[in-house]
Amino acid sequence: MRITKRKFSVLLIHIILMLLYTALFFIIPFNKSTSAWIAFMFSLISIALCAIVCLYAFGKGKDLVSKYYGFPVFRLGFIYMALQVASGIIIIIIDNFTSVPFWIILSISLLLLAMASIGTITADNVRDYVKTVDNNDVYKTSTMSDLCIEVSSILDICNNDKVKKHAKALKDKIVYSDPVSSEKTKSIEDEITRETEFLKSIARQEDSAELIINQIDKIINLLNKRSKICQSSKNK
Repeated sequence: MRITKRKFSVLLIHIILMLLYTALFFIIPFNKSTSAWIAFMFSLISIALCAIVCLYAFGKGKDLVSKYYGFPVFRLGFIYMALQVASGIIIIIIDNFTSVPFWIILSISLLLLAMASIGTITADNVRDYVKTVDNNDVYKTSTMSDLCIEVSSILDICNNDKVKKHAKALKDKIVYSDPVSSEKTKSIEDEITRETEFLKSIARQEDSAELIINQIDKIINLLNKRSKICQSSKNK
């Protein structure tokens, strides 16, 4: 697997944290009891897991949306590391003054690890679901968005004022139409797309104003039929 500069930076930061934590653990003259060693080991594990979660959260997908959805996953890994390291330090300090049973820090560490694992898995599944829904919504509205762009380009190349007026009415009709496509509207939308392509091919012909206007009216009628289909689908 190729290590990018971003991945290398993430790994380097967490390695530095692990080395710093290890150095402080051995330099500071705390009582190195069983509880302290358990706290120390689980703290190192939490830092390593935070690095893995960070790489996974922001490495799944290269687009900006994927990175955005990966932030909650990363946040869970970071919170787990912070809680584990903090609880470990507290246990080590307390154990220096009074003996702390090893099962206390072991139970806390295992509980934090389990909660972080469940939370990360759940957040990742939610991320995949939300992204799938967003992609489906983009797909369902892409037809009408593309039509609006096509008609806007036709409006720009029209020189005849009368034709331009009808083209503006067509654009408004598309803009205020239901943007969501469905299986029921697919057939008529395909027809609208074909008619729009033909309209674009004749839009520059200044001597074909009536033909262009008739073509625009034909598309508007098709859009009206589509609106009725959309409305009937919603009423069911």
